[in-house]
Amino acid sequence: MEKILQISSKSKVRKATAILLIGNYDQTITVIRSLAQAGYHVIVGCEEKRVCTQYSRYTGEVWRHPDIKNSEGDFVAALVKFLTEREDIALIFPIGETDILCLLRHMDAIPSSTKLVMANPATIEACFDKFHIYEIVSQLGIPLVKFRKVSDYAELESAVARFGYPCVVKPNNSQAAFFEMKALILRTASDLKRMLP
Repeated sequence: MEKILQISSKSKVRKATAILLIGNYDQTITVIRSLAQAGYHVIVGCEEKRVCTQYSRYTGEVWRHPDIKNSEGDFVAALVKFLTEREDIALIFPIGETDILCLLRHMDAIPSSTKLVMANPATIEACFDKFHIYEIVSQLGIPLVKFRKVSDYAELESAVARFGYPCVVKPNNSQAAFFEMKALILRTASDLKRMLP
């Protein structure tokens, strides 16, 4: 049985559907409202004690779970237990990258009666590979800034010397640790030496 529900106008979901949202982001509120207005019973998964999504008038209930980033194994065990106890939950809708990648890694643990609302694994992996996306955009002739993938400091120095400043340095995968930042903006040569010694 296919684990991922490909959404289309012909998608069929069993009646009396509850949907579990995983991930609390600004866009989660919009998803909650849209799904509730479409007739779903929306359950919001929350790691913290208080998050804004739990207070939406469209939130049907809240499921408290372990932190995905710090306790992925505990989260998956709690999720499987919750889904086993709640046969009314037909769909899981992960919202953010962390949530999507976690469920992608543990798809086999999800009960077969529950579908994941997300793209297929190959599409997800392609979308999270920034360098690959930049190559596709370039091949399509869509304008974009100069880019280069580097694997060590010497390659980085060479790329910066070639492209000049300002230069943005970021990991290929946004889930990778990178100085606790999404990107570094190097405005001068001294920034390169100071930020990436």
